[in-house]
Amino acid sequence: MGALRRVKEGVGEIKRMYIKPEYRGRGLGKKMLELLLREGKRCSFSKIYLETGSFMTTAQRLYRAAGFHSREVYPETEMPPQIRHAYLFMEKVL
Repeated sequence: MGALRRVKEGVGEIKRMYIKPEYRGRGLGKKMLELLLREGKRCSFSKIYLETGSFMTTAQRLYRAAGFHSREVYPETEMPPQIRHAYLFMEKVL
């Protein structure tokens, strides 16, 4: 599963991207990410943000391979301040 939400004019955010463990390693995460990025372009987003757990190294590799880079926390995040230290915030220019 995966979702895309508008956080402000021209900027979207990938939310809740998840592949069940028994389906991992088949390229489904990459395909889902590509689909979400295409949808972001269709929605006229110029940037896409996301947040991922600092321990989610496989997800981070996927996002970096797709052109995402680390950034500071963005004001529109829904991540509670008490746990932000355990997350990595990323963005990609479309």
